[in-house]
Amino acid sequence: MLLGGTAVATPSAAATTEPGSIGASGTITYPVENTSFPVTDLVFGTASESGDFKEEGPKITLAGEVLFNPNKDTLSTTADTELKRLVQEIQARNAREITVIGHTDNVQGSAHNQKLSERRATAIGKTLRKALGEDVKVTTSGKGQDQPIADNESDEGRKLNRRVEITVVK
Repeated sequence: MLLGGTAVATPSAAATTEPGSIGASGTITYPVENTSFPVTDLVFGTASESGDFKEEGPKITLAGEVLFNPNKDTLSTTADTELKRLVQEIQARNAREITVIGHTDNVQGSAHNQKLSERRATAIGKTLRKALGEDVKVTTSGKGQDQPIADNESDEGRKLNRRVEITVVK
């Protein structure tokens, strides 16, 4: 788990750096895995192909496949386990305010993806509000397909782009 700091890896950096080592600039570097799609820069903590959530500083990212069925905004049967882990992590950070941002790939049209990302963020937000109680402010929004973290030309890249990011504001 990464808590605090920035973890950055590029294909060239990963080849010469020991996993988890701290570079001269103070960044923790991890190797890039599963680079079967074009990668120019990959910032860890921003996606997970396995469905596990990744953490980077105040941001926690959940893979969309674990939370939702394709092109749906209702929670999948596997979402419960990940959301319980997420709630525990937010509670451990003593969060008082969080944001939930939904993201999609570019398979459907831009307007469709924007609405889908908003509905997905709202679904996660409702679950978090219920689990965390009134002491934690939860704000939701969607970015649609406008902020990809991987190439949308491959299945692997699109899979990484379908995600929900939770940021601890305070």
